Amino acid sequence: MKQFLGRYGFFIGLAFVIGLAWYITPEEVPPETWHEDDKRAFGGYILHEFLADYTSDEVTSVYQPINEYFAEEEDFAANLVLVSDYLEFSRQDWIRLESMIEAGSTVIMATKDASFFLRHYLNANMNTYNFYGPLDEILESRESLQFEKALNFPDKPIEVPEKAASNYFVEADLDADSVLVPQVLARNKDLDPVLLRHKIGKGQLILSSMPSLLNNYFLMDAASREFSQGIFSFLKPNTPVYHFEFYHLGRLESRSPLRATLKEPALRNAVYILAFLALIYILLGGKRRQKAVPEKVVWYNDNLDFLEKLSFLYHRNGHHRNLLQKRMQFFQEFLELNYRIRLRPNQPEVFEEIIRKLEPQAQLMGTIRKAYEKLYQSEQSISANELLRTEQALHEFYQTYRHGRKH
Repeated sequence: MKQFLGRYGFFIGLAFVIGLAWYITPEEVPPETWHEDDKRAFGGYILHEFLADYTSDEVTSVYQPINEYFAEEEDFAANLVLVSDYLEFSRQDWIRLESMIEAGSTVIMATKDASFFLRHYLNANMNTYNFYGPLDEILESRESLQFEKALNFPDKPIEVPEKAASNYFVEADLDADSVLVPQVLARNKDLDPVLLRHKIGKGQLILSSMPSLLNNYFLMDAASREFSQGIFSFLKPNTPVYHFEFYHLGRLESRSPLRATLKEPALRNAVYILAFLALIYILLGGKRRQKAVPEKVVWYNDNLDFLEKLSFLYHRNGHHRNLLQKRMQFFQEFLELNYRIRLRPNQPEVFEEIIRKLEPQAQLMGTIRKAYEKLYQSEQSISANELLRTEQALHEFYQTYRHGRKH
């Protein structure tokens, strides 16, 4: 045990320290997205379910500015939802949005801050406060919200986490000189406005300073949900609803080279079918087909004239030692193939085994042995006569002892 702790004690201690630090580190507030597919605490998955329940219509997520999305359409009544920490509106976006409100649309706009011209036009300057610190402490701190009694909403105060209700509109700016004088729908515990309504033509704009109330976490909270339901009650039933996620997430359009094709359902299905068929071909038809490997042709020349010319070149150049070496290599192969005798340069004593098995003539075997030992055990020059005598002895050996011992 001591040996184990001595070897791994440092790593065990390091793992313990890291685990303890992770355990006692407070959980920070995660980012808010309001994205339709985000099921995390501060995503927008539940928001789309609530909007569909109140309007009986599917929610369309839009990742384009309002002026661009509705550029070629006539004004019509719809439900529009804009949720973001900051709404950076252009004047063209507001002109297009205002024309749709005048045509009878209901717009729910929840934000902590907006473009200067929009705040000035709507008489809705905001006092913002961002919470920092551990998530548990932030969510435990509660704030009281109250609807105006003139509305058909609960009279009792509604307790929501302070993180969602910390932002409010500046009361002194609501009575400024403007054609758009908002109606206060709800206040916080300090009687600061948190929910406004602007009636514009046939429609209305519901402006909230609490975008966090439209996250998954607060929509699942019983108390917070009561306040959100009050906001949703202004939506028109059986009317298309558009969630403009562009103002928080930006453009999430496909950047694929096939985006024009993938945009249309029929073309997209055709691309998927083509890709599926290509995959089937690769799996079934693309197998490697085995082919017979052609036999390698070995080029050799056994022409007698060629051999004579080659031997003449060796003889004329005086390569006697080289010629003798090749002849001895053939002699070694002959012995090994026919008699299983392995003759090697460093084992001249194997000649005794040859003599014992074949009992050759002493003079014949002596000539071959002398040439073999001179070739591998000395650097003396080999004369043409010695090469000739050796070749004659080898030729006689092959002829006489080709099939074993001479009888």
